[in-house]
Amino acid sequence: MKYRPWGSAEWILSLSGPKQWHFIGAIGTEERSLCAWAHMRTLGIINSESFAQIHDVDSEKYRERNRIAFECRRHELVSQGGNLNSISSFNLMDELFQIIAFARNAKNTKTSIVLDITSLPKRFFFPIFRLLVKNPDVHNLLVTYTSPDCWTKPLSRRNISHQSDLLT
Repeated sequence: MKYRPWGSAEWILSLSGPKQWHFIGAIGTEERSLCAWAHMRTLGIINSESFAQIHDVDSEKYRERNRIAFECRRHELVSQGGNLNSISSFNLMDELFQIIAFARNAKNTKTSIVLDITSLPKRFFFPIFRLLVKNPDVHNLLVTYTSPDCWTKPLSRRNISHQSDLLT
């Protein structure tokens, strides 16, 4: 496997001849979780996909928000030509063997794979990445990440102002 420098998706894809890619990513609560897939799908280079829907530790405070966000992402996936059967459901703290089984099933016999780490937790991303890099059948591996448009105010500033409020 040859390693190439990082860059924009268009530039990276222009370095190789036409290929059909298998996309592995996470369908998450963030809108950007499907951006790389949607962009590559419009280019006509994604022929199959495997998504992990990873549920965080249950919280009464966020349960309904998360349910609505996942429902929106699934609707977005289907409306752009994706298949709900490509989604595997996990809990954040599922065992390693389940993550590896997902990666093996996703890889299957594909030789060109896009691994989108935008919404994949590290405990999912690293074992999947390791499996793909070590597999001699994977000839092309493209790792993508979609940056957010913006971030909210830094949490540290909120904490500092909150702490100073408590001290006065």
